[in-house]
Amino acid sequence: MNFRPADHELKFQVLTAYEVEYRDLADNWRSLDGKAQGTVAIAGVFIGGAVAFAQRLSSDSSNAMRTAVGLGVLLLLVCVGFAISVLRIRTVNAPPDGDSVRKLVADLLEVSESERAGRYLGYLEDRVVAWKTGIDEVASVNDSKATALWRAQLSLAAAIGAFAILIVLQLYASI
Repeated sequence: MNFRPADHELKFQVLTAYEVEYRDLADNWRSLDGKAQGTVAIAGVFIGGAVAFAQRLSSDSSNAMRTAVGLGVLLLLVCVGFAISVLRIRTVNAPPDGDSVRKLVADLLEVSESERAGRYLGYLEDRVVAWKTGIDEVASVNDSKATALWRAQLSLAAAIGAFAILIVLQLYASI
């Protein structure tokens, strides 16, 4: 294998791009978690309001009102379930840490200097593959977290719709 200095520069460009991509994915992970926490908080406020409202329903309240309250609470519980699934602990392969890189470097330094140049690109490729594996896993988890968060938000929106109907029913019931 003919080693050209430009070859390792190209591999470094890939590593640098992967580091930036991983940082972005980590930021997205945190953002999804933050949005899920906010969704749970909003749903919690609505659940508290629904419980207070349900306690004030009289025995002569319409079935439509009772159904709207029940549907709203059910949708809020579904919302919380999806949002909590976003927050659950997940294990993913991280990109190579310092200890992993140290071991790769130690292996590279064990070969003779004449062989080292030929193996250097392999060392860089090993790092590229390790980064790519970690990035792929984090991207996949972020996709599943985003899907669950979207479902939580849709459930929350549907619950808000159910409570809006309940408010309209309550307004017409009092007229």
